[in-house]
Amino acid sequence: MSHFTSPDLQQIQEVLHQRLRGQVLDLRVLIRETQIVLQGVAASYYAKQVAQHAVFNVLGAIALVNEIVVQPLARRMGSDGEQE
Repeated sequence: MSHFTSPDLQQIQEVLHQRLRGQVLDLRVLIRETQIVLQGVAASYYAKQVAQHAVFNVLGAIALVNEIVVQPLARRMGSDGEQE
């Protein structure tokens, strides 16, 4: 059973949006049993770490799984898959 609430998830999503400013594409925040799971595609390892630390700052020491994939060209690709 999860101990995270909808307000927790909403707050996490708001903080991630503010901190990342588009550095992680298709960002998803999920609850998997008692863990928060981050998924998406980051343009850098730095962006992946920023996402992780933003969640820790909101909820403190929690079980966090960071499944964000790093693809260096992710930020430069448009929604149609063409390089911008």
